[in-house]
Amino acid sequence: MSRVVRLIVPAAKAKPSPQIGQAMGALGLNMMQFLKDFNAKSANLQENIPCRVFLNVTPGSQQYSFDVFLPRSSWFLKKAAGVESGAGKPGEEIVGVVHPKQIYEIAKLKFAEGRLNPTIPIHSYCRSLVKQCESMGIAISDKVD
Repeated sequence: MSRVVRLIVPAAKAKPSPQIGQAMGALGLNMMQFLKDFNAKSANLQENIPCRVFLNVTPGSQQYSFDVFLPRSSWFLKKAAGVESGAGKPGEEIVGVVHPKQIYEIAKLKFAEGRLNPTIPIHSYCRSLVKQCESMGIAISDKVD
């Protein structure tokens, strides 16, 4: 039975860190080999995007496989709005603004990743992102600088 370990690793430029070292050491895996494999697999992504990694390890062996996924939608929304965090009081304060085109581009990225249900239309996922913006205190406007 394999074991799954979840990590957050910066894309394309991953280097040794305590978080990765502790996870690899506890499993008896070679951290440098993992980092080499991960950097090769995430080379097509923009550097330093915090990728979600699901590492599948076979106990008692040095064998592993892993899947790399984009950050959560909230990370993209905060980057698009230029904010570090969401509102403390959503509905009462606005911390940033995004353009509808940015919402659509985020939806396209998440669909291209392949984890979303392909039978759901992209505009439905866009509506979900709009609701997420509301809950984060991010406004949507055609007039974004």
